[in-house]
Amino acid sequence: MVMMPWLNAWLRRTRGARRVAVLASRSRDGEIVSRYVARFGLATIRGSSSRGGAGALRQLVATVRAGEDVAVVPDGPRGPRRQLQPGVVTLAALTGAPIVPLAFAARPARRLASWDEQLVPWPFARSVLVLGETIAVPRDADRERAVKEVERALNDTTADADRMVAS
Repeated sequence: MVMMPWLNAWLRRTRGARRVAVLASRSRDGEIVSRYVARFGLATIRGSSSRGGAGALRQLVATVRAGEDVAVVPDGPRGPRRQLQPGVVTLAALTGAPIVPLAFAARPARRLASWDEQLVPWPFARSVLVLGETIAVPRDADRERAVKEVERALNDTTADADRMVAS
């Protein structure tokens, strides 16, 4: 999440002034995320797989169809860690928008004792942000297979980022 403002700036330079909306849960943590990203001009769509998911999906679809980009935490608000939730695949299939796997790695860094083992880089750490190859999900795609493909691509992108900071 810390990298989102930099990613937004990169997207603006490479793709024009497109708006970005971030999916955040309806929890207290989601409120913190919402307030944080608002400082950088990013909109928030509130909902998750456990609360308000259908409404959030409708808003995400409308946002993408309006020509905006969306940022989604792919393993949801509760995990399990690094297990892709199907919502991102459903969104891509409904809108035709490509999925872009994104991974961040840093060294030295500390992993928090949270369900997702959030990474907190030390000051002056070597860090990378890696964007994987885009993935298209056709409307008639086998969703289970697509979920596995996207999960594999995200894991590969994460491994690439980890290797980059390890060398």
